[in-house]
Parts: sequence; C-alpha cells; structure tokens
Amino acid sequence: MLMKLIIWKNIILCWNYLVLRNNMKIKKSYIINLKKSLLECFASHFLLWEKCVKLKNNINKFIYDIKLKLGI
Repeated sequence: MLMKLIIWKNIILCWNYLVLRNNMKIKKSYIINLKKSLLECFASHFLLWEKCVKLKNNINKFIYDIKLKLGI
C-alpha cells in the first residue's frame, strides 16, 4: 500500500512538473509574441510616420514651387 502511495505521489509530482513547465512555455511564448507584435506595431507606425513626413515635405516643396513660379 505504501509503495502504491509513493508511486502515485511521484506520478502526481511529475504531472505537476510537466503542467507547470508547459505553462511556463506558454507564458514565455506569449511574452515573446507580445514583444514581437509590439515591435512590428512600432515599426509599422514608424514607417507610416516616415511616409507622412515625406508627403508633408513633398507638399511643402510643391507649394514652394508654385509660389516661386507665381512670384509670391
């Protein structure tokens, strides 16, 4: 009887270890995916911001060229 209890105790401890280890992996992968998505989001916002700045510069250059041609 005591031997069966020890075996079951070891099975439960191993199961708990595996579950805990898998949960840690899930949490690690979740954190890694979160960091990756945040970096992708930042990069896409940066590229969008860069495009907006280029567009603004092009518009300002266009307005400057028109003013120059009109003599304003």
